[in-house]
Amino acid sequence: MKTVSVTVGESVTLNTGITKQRCDVLQWRFAKSGTDLTNPFEVIARLNELNNSDCHGHDGRVHLDHKTGYLIINDIRPTDFGVYKVNITRNGRNMTSKIFLVQESSEREDASEETNSLLKNGQISQSL
Repeated sequence: MKTVSVTVGESVTLNTGITKQRCDVLQWRFAKSGTDLTNPFEVIARLNELNNSDCHGHDGRVHLDHKTGYLIINDIRPTDFGVYKVNITRNGRNMTSKIFLVQESSEREDASEETNSLLKNGQISQSL
């Protein structure tokens, strides 16, 4: 699991690790911090091989990059903190799964740093 700390009001981009979307289905799921772990995840974004996408939840602040599958969350709120999972399937097989923990930053970031945090290595497993 990769952890990313974000200040409320910032944007965050969760990276799938792919540079060009070549999959049957790419699906992002979310579970709020402190959620019961028996079945906590809800689908918040989905992209299929025809580049048809569906994003919901987070009051319209979630966007999915059609080329890379990156998940972009604008104007982070406390209700956005939690666990994000991405599953990428091709030919009916799970190709990549990544898990990200998005949490509130405990310290103020240096003012000179860009407010968009780009998370690059949240890879849990990858199989070919």
